[in-house]
Amino acid sequence: MFQANYEDCDKPPDYTTVYTTIDSVMREHQGKTKAIELAQKANLWEPGKEHKGSKNRRWGMIAKQKLFYVVVLLTIAIAKSIFLNFLGMINQIRGNYNDALEQYQEALLIDTQLDNLAGETTDLNNIGSIYLTLGKYDNALKNYEEALKISEELKDLNGKTADLNNIGRIYEIRGQFELALARYEE
Repeated sequence: MFQANYEDCDKPPDYTTVYTTIDSVMREHQGKTKAIELAQKANLWEPGKEHKGSKNRRWGMIAKQKLFYVVVLLTIAIAKSIFLNFLGMINQIRGNYNDALEQYQEALLIDTQLDNLAGETTDLNNIGSIYLTLGKYDNALKNYEEALKISEELKDLNGKTADLNNIGRIYEIRGQFELALARYEE
């Protein structure tokens, strides 16, 4: 990846390279929380760093504007995911399970693209609850177990507890009481 090191040069890098690099970061990581981190690791823009010459400052402002654009896209995507979950809950309460499932799955797609692991666990649990209601226990279990893996990765004890509870409930419904008890006690 392109490196712009202002300590070693008196002029900004070629603008074509700069735009190509920033745009590729935005395209490849659009909506991902790591986009800004990647752009900063590539030294595309360092907040607060004084660059030599007016062209360098102007280049820094352009890069800053691009990063701001990425932040706006991230915020919009996160808001859309949250909104889809609320719509899904409303449809679930109304008994519109197919609509709710579609909305939860769309939210999951967004959160996966964002690398929003906490959002993914919410989405997976919501999807699991739809499958549970529809009696599709294998699908529900698969989603709950995937949520559990993420909760463990995040070291989210509350999420892990909820996930284990959901898994235990599936085993209990299936009459697999020893497995249910093991999950409840875990």
